[in-house]
Amino acid sequence: MIKFAGWLSAALFALAVVAFDGSQTYAAEDSWRSGGTLHLARQPEWMPASHENKLATTSDFVVEFIGQENAASISSDELKEMSEKVISCVERKIQSTWVRGGLLVWPNAMYCMITMDYPPAGSWATLGQR
Repeated sequence: MIKFAGWLSAALFALAVVAFDGSQTYAAEDSWRSGGTLHLARQPEWMPASHENKLATTSDFVVEFIGQENAASISSDELKEMSEKVISCVERKIQSTWVRGGLLVWPNAMYCMITMDYPPAGSWATLGQR
């Protein structure tokens, strides 16, 4: 059942990434979350991008993965720390695997969040625990 939850999580995350429009506005203390433009980036675009762009993009990935409600229950610092960990994981993963044209970054972010046991959103997240 855990594999099913992982695949379902991946599918929902993919839909969220494609639908994401980047138009959210944030409080001043969360300004680091705005301006991410790498949601559909591949390796060649991701690697030279600024850390600020990677951080803003990755925070969107984390919020979509854990869900708005769960994200609202953690501090900005916790979200930033989670996002930083995903960036590190993604960069290790995409540097170790190179394909012609480059891999999409978001599936690697998904993989990282699943393997780091970030809590996926939705009631189906506990299917494997029953």
